[in-house]
Amino acid sequence: RVESTKQHFCLPGNQSTKQHLLGGRNAALCSQLAYVAIGLLGLPVFDRGGGWQYLSEPQFGYLLGFILGAWVCGYLAFRERARIDYLLLSCGAGLLSIHLVGICYFTVVYLFQGATAGINSWFQGIYIYTIAPFPGQVAIVCATVAIAYLMRKLMIS
Repeated sequence: RVESTKQHFCLPGNQSTKQHLLGGRNAALCSQLAYVAIGLLGLPVFDRGGGWQYLSEPQFGYLLGFILGAWVCGYLAFRERARIDYLLLSCGAGLLSIHLVGICYFTVVYLFQGATAGINSWFQGIYIYTIAPFPGQVAIVCATVAIAYLMRKLMIS
C-alpha cells in the first residue's frame, strides 16, 4: 500500500510470491547447479578454467559445497522474517556446509591421488582450502547479511 506521506518499496502479492521472486532455497540451489554445470561443460567460470577434468581437482568439493550451502542458506533465510541474527545463522550454516562438503571431497581425492601439486599433506590442503580463506569468508558473510537484511526490509516489509 502506498500512502501519500509514506511510500514503501514493496513487492505486490502474498508472502509466498515475494519469497519466490527474491529467491529462497530453490532459486539458490538452481543458481549453483547451473554454475557448476556450465563450469563442468567447459566454460571458464572456475578459478582455473572449467571442464570435466575439474572433477579430479582437490578443491572441486568446495564448488559442490556451493550447491548444498546455497540450499541451506536459502532454506533458513526464508523461514523467519528478516532478522540480523537469523540471517547470520543462515549464511553461517551455508558457509559451514560449503566447507564440510569441500573437506570431505578433498579427503577422498587426497586418499586416492595422494599429494598433489603444491599440497604435501592433508593438513596443508585443509589449511589452504579451509582455514586460510575462512576469515575473509566470514567478512563476506557479514556484508551479505547486512545487504540481505536491508533488501528484505525494503522489498518485503
